[in-house]
Amino acid sequence: MASIRGIDVSSNQPADICSMVDYDFAIVKATGNPPGYAWNYKNPYMEQQVGDALAKTGCAGLYHFTFGREAKEEADFFCDTVSAYVGRVMLVIDYEGQATGNGREWLREFAQRIVYRTGVKPVVYASSSVIRDQDLESLAEEEDLSLWSANYWRGYDTVYGYDTSGMKQDIPSSALWQFTSQGILDGYDGYLDLDLFYGDYDAWQKYCASSKAEPAEPKEDDDMTNDQASQLNAIYDACAGWMQATYNEVMRTDDPTGRGCEMKDHDHIKWIAAAVKENADAIEALDAKLDSIIDKLSGE
Repeated sequence: MASIRGIDVSSNQPADICSMVDYDFAIVKATGNPPGYAWNYKNPYMEQQVGDALAKTGCAGLYHFTFGREAKEEADFFCDTVSAYVGRVMLVIDYEGQATGNGREWLREFAQRIVYRTGVKPVVYASSSVIRDQDLESLAEEEDLSLWSANYWRGYDTVYGYDTSGMKQDIPSSALWQFTSQGILDGYDGYLDLDLFYGDYDAWQKYCASSKAEPAEPKEDDDMTNDQASQLNAIYDACAGWMQATYNEVMRTDDPTGRGCEMKDHDHIKWIAAAVKENADAIEALDAKLDSIIDKLSGE
């Protein structure tokens, strides 16, 4: 089976690690942490690391280290952080640590949320023992996901280059295999996680693809249905009738109230002023009557 070689990195490595060593693909930590650290952590080197990987080989991924909080909350945080790269990189759920105690249904919800938000089917990273214990192979089949298994056949011995001699990948359905965390590559003097992807460049791109369709551009010459045209005409007729009635009211020059305020010049302010004055005179006359009544009562 064809395979390509790669690394997975985080802020534990330099910001420019993806320009320092040789690889075919690189998967970069985007977000998350184990308990004891901030669950909503963002890798400050993410943009440079994934950008360098895309520029170098065109094959890159971004992963979230599961903390174990509510699945939707963590998934949304990850999706929000990586939104600019959706459709260009592989999306990965790093399912390990305390989060595995939440079980496969929590993981299912997490994966479904990523698919809903991005249209990308995520890859699930887990140790081969967790994959077996929680039967993640069947979960992957049910949800059309792929697995990235971790199995260090040589334990924590140093591995130079991408040498997998004497090792065995023990989850046959895995799309990727992390075979050491103690890898040494030319150009960097620290340890690196080393991986294999079972496929070529074109296969990698299929894991990155999003099923979410771009919004269609509106067409100016789209024909309306008969029902839509009928509704539009009814709205037009109603609006036209209201506008005509308003126009007639504004343009009238008669004396609408019979109070001697003919609106020859459409001067509604004069009409309003006359009405206000008339009301004021009536109020003044009423006040005078009340004063007279008060005076009489006081005299008694």
